[in-house]
Amino acid sequence: MKKLVTGGLLAAAVAIGIAASPAGPANAEATFDMCPSGLSGVVSGTPTSCPFADNVESAFFSSGGNHVVAYSPVTHLWYPMTCMPGYIAHFADGESRVAAQCFGGIGAAVVVW
Repeated sequence: MKKLVTGGLLAAAVAIGIAASPAGPANAEATFDMCPSGLSGVVSGTPTSCPFADNVESAFFSSGGNHVVAYSPVTHLWYPMTCMPGYIAHFADGESRVAAQCFGGIGAAVVVW
């Protein structure tokens, strides 16, 4: 029974993502804020949360693929994200990291490493 519910939630998440306007990669000039976990970052000044970014990071590394679905503990919804490795992320504190840039959901842009 649990698998059916999970599958239904996943299908609903994908449907939500398809209905939402697709987000593209962040501008090369984007500045990111480092999340407290030290495993991800979010574009400065956006409503994307660090708990969501950490879930994208976990989904990206556990899936082994560039297309993931991650849960947002803030909105309580699942969002499809596309991740592209080899992005140079620049952070508000002046640090830079080679990361995977992930975008999707409803305008979300995060970096993970």
